[in-house]
Amino acid sequence: MMRADRRVSEVLDQHRQEVDEHGWSVIEVSGGGRRALPFAHTVGLDRAGHPELLVSGRGGAEAEVLLGSLADAVLAGRRFHVGDVLRSAPWPPLLLLRVTAPEALVAAQAMLGSDEPVPALQVVWADDADRWPWDPAWATSTREQQLFGRAPKIAAPRTFT
Repeated sequence: MMRADRRVSEVLDQHRQEVDEHGWSVIEVSGGGRRALPFAHTVGLDRAGHPELLVSGRGGAEAEVLLGSLADAVLAGRRFHVGDVLRSAPWPPLLLLRVTAPEALVAAQAMLGSDEPVPALQVVWADDADRWPWDPAWATSTREQQLFGRAPKIAAPRTFT
């Protein structure tokens, strides 16, 4: 157990250093458990007064590039909100949801040294026909994504390019 604790501490220290140098870092989380998919989330955006960002179903380098481009936009002054739809090549349309499962960001919480849930937005991606995962016709043939928030109850999300 002590060896595992030391490893976790070393990983968190590495992410703290990246946050100090670049303003953000991306933590990849293996799924674990039945039907749980791997996901990734940022740490460090709280320093800019912004919720952390999380994506599921886009692994490794792809998740890091996506979250990194959004994190850089935040550090440049952009603010993202629940319900925003982002359209920017090469990504499919992206919708931001409020994360309602704060246990997903336990590493960010540990880095902050807080018992409070870490505010976060999930970056949900549409399929090739611009349908969201809660649409019964959403195509699951190529990839899946786990939702860490509730599907929005808005008729027309705000769209940004």
